[in-house]
Amino acid sequence: MHADELGGLAMLAAAVGPDTEPVPDVRALERAATAGPWVLTTLVTVAGAASLRAAATAGGARAAAAAPAPVSLCENSKLVCQIH
Repeated sequence: MHADELGGLAMLAAAVGPDTEPVPDVRALERAATAGPWVLTTLVTVAGAASLRAAATAGGARAAAAAPAPVSLCENSKLVCQIH
């Protein structure tokens, strides 16, 4: 691939470097990861599922094994992880 074939990607690569501050979503994921080893796995499960019910079914065994307590996946249509 040649640089002239990159189009907008070349501009983006030039604008983002090692000293660029992380975007808010990256910071939120980093904070979530510190909440517990199960949080990112739960987020991936929810993001990849067709519904929250499917995510709860798929992630039930993983959440039970990794989480210190049951995990609630939804509140007001937004993902919320709560320890009960």
